[in-house]
Amino acid sequence: ADDLRRYLPTKRLPRVCRWNDGRFTDWGRPDPEVARGFTERLADEVDAARRRGDTAVAVVHHAPFEALVPERMDVRWSFCRAFAGSRAAGEALAAAGGVRAVLCGHIHKPQRIAVGGMEVLDVAFSPARPEWTLLEV
Repeated sequence: ADDLRRYLPTKRLPRVCRWNDGRFTDWGRPDPEVARGFTERLADEVDAARRRGDTAVAVVHHAPFEALVPERMDVRWSFCRAFAGSRAAGEALAAAGGVRAVLCGHIHKPQRIAVGGMEVLDVAFSPARPEWTLLEV
């Protein structure tokens, strides 16, 4: 996996795959800076909800916890896995406190885990398991 890191800035693994935001998105600044900005905004939104006394349910696209991202032993998945989630978002949600649940998708593997008192659900559609998810708050 370490030798794959050199391809991450271009989001392209020659003759294997390309991550499409490398093709269609230009944030005008480096990815880590963009991710940091999104993470800070997420933390601010959760904090505002907590101060209002609201029950916070975070809805994010990417998996915020590594436990949601499956392990596979092939080069293509190893490369793409780097773009599958955001550890920083998970850390921000855990640190914020008061988050009852987190809904995410992107992985398309419906699952439910508990992290630090939060119920975390990947609710993305999967043709292999078309089902409804019920969350009580």
